Amino acid sequence: MLKRFKSILLDNYIYLCLVALLSSNVLIYHLANIYLEESIVGYLRMVLKALINYLAGMFIPVCILIALELLNINILVRVYRYTSIIAYYIIFIVDTFLYIKFDSFLDQAKLEILLSADPETSREFLDLYVLDSLLWIIVCIIATAWLLKKLMSYILCKRECLLKIFYVSALSFMLLGIRSYVNLGGNELFLSNFYRDSSVGRVIIDTYSTIKQIGEYSHVYDKLNNNNEYVIEDCGDVPYIVFVLGESEDRNKMSAYGYANKTTPFLDKRLRTGEAILFTDTIACANYTTRAMQLIFSFCEKDSSNPWYEYGNLLDIFNKCGYETIWISNQSPVGRYGNMDKIMSTVASKGKFTSISGGSNGDDNTRARDSEILPLLDDSLGNNEGERKFYVIHLEGVHEDYRLRYPNDFSAFTESDEEGTNLKWNKVKAEYDNAVLYNDYILDEIIKKFEHKNAVVVYISDHGSEVYDGRDFVGHSSEEYGNKHMIEIPMFIWGSNEYWQSHGEMKKNLYAAKDNPYCTENIIHLVLDIAKIKTSSYERDKSILSPDNIYFSKPRIYGNAEYVK
Repeated sequence: MLKRFKSILLDNYIYLCLVALLSSNVLIYHLANIYLEESIVGYLRMVLKALINYLAGMFIPVCILIALELLNINILVRVYRYTSIIAYYIIFIVDTFLYIKFDSFLDQAKLEILLSADPETSREFLDLYVLDSLLWIIVCIIATAWLLKKLMSYILCKRECLLKIFYVSALSFMLLGIRSYVNLGGNELFLSNFYRDSSVGRVIIDTYSTIKQIGEYSHVYDKLNNNNEYVIEDCGDVPYIVFVLGESEDRNKMSAYGYANKTTPFLDKRLRTGEAILFTDTIACANYTTRAMQLIFSFCEKDSSNPWYEYGNLLDIFNKCGYETIWISNQSPVGRYGNMDKIMSTVASKGKFTSISGGSNGDDNTRARDSEILPLLDDSLGNNEGERKFYVIHLEGVHEDYRLRYPNDFSAFTESDEEGTNLKWNKVKAEYDNAVLYNDYILDEIIKKFEHKNAVVVYISDHGSEVYDGRDFVGHSSEEYGNKHMIEIPMFIWGSNEYWQSHGEMKKNLYAAKDNPYCTENIIHLVLDIAKIKTSSYERDKSILSPDNIYFSKPRIYGNAEYVK
């Protein structure tokens, strides 16, 4: 049997060497935080651990290959070899790109974004990040192929070393497995040796987890339509409740929060007149739109055990209370899995979109700007005046590519208005500021539609965005590699004169709570407070209005650490 194993390894020498070389991104995965070590011993320990994990990860494809060879089905062996090499190569290139651009790897967060994004968002991502680095990507692919060829020509004469490497790999696998099983059980045994140490295994598991988390539409709809949430009390007396969800807005880039550039003049004015109340310590519940929306619109929280769609949701609650629920969005409802706009607009009484595939004018270089939401809002306001209405307006906001978010006449800021000497960085910073300015204008136009009605408007952004804030990075990443700019979001509540006059106590309570710590995973409780609705999952202490606000005692976790303002 040992001779058979040896023969299999030597016959597949080239394949196994390619897998070993293309799995080197596992080393990067384990050494990503080596800079945090403060001693030589710490460095050496981390390097040794990374090498052991890398070798352990090699054991799995070797075992699969041996099993197929022992079955004596040559076609299966060939298919496995070719498909797995292609998979390892693609993941190696993608991981390298993501690590250079985003300081992270292909993981569940990236896959959720990929599977949920509409085509135009995907195109803009490619335009902003991939096409900008296309030459380097091509060079990387060619260089990798050339290096592999050179290395292969060298190691072809080192065939006997393969057996020693395999034995070390098997030993590493067993050592890690025993340690993981003893310390954390069988689940950690699986995760340690298949997820963290095998790039293909990581992508397979994360893809499965992503599809499970997001859920296919039919399954999601079935769960949403059969949830057990029920209304305990409905004392709602506000004809118009409007929830506006922004996109990628960092409150640190808003003049309303003290930013030097006057990026929010309209909001600044409404704050001075007392029409609006600004909340100063609210953070986003997630770094990316899909997950943020799942938590914002349902009772699901970051540490909840079940998928988000198994919990009661905001649209369904307002439906049960007899409101006309209207979803208006400038984000396309196109996506194979889990596009939240498509799902939630289906739950609403009416769903309205500026387009279903991007810019409605047909220009490939633009997509619908947020001004195109305004006619859709006008249309919905003209109907059923006597009925209570709950609006959700989902903006494109200040999503990258920032220069596409605003028309030319909102190009108020240039490189010279930004701090720092890097002209490339300052250009993008100015574009972001202009996008924030235009977002402020759109919000003001939405508010104008309700000035003469009994109405209240709640605004938050789904998450923030980093724009060269101390490092060469634009956008938002996974929490582990993020910073405060990705989660420190704006939140304000505006009320019409009629609303404030009839809800003086609410205004007083909101002012008292404006500096309280909060996280948008629980904003559903605040919206229900404003609507004077209580349901089976509503909890008073999860509203920012509560004197016993849960975040006075519960830490807000971001990137596996407590967030501190």
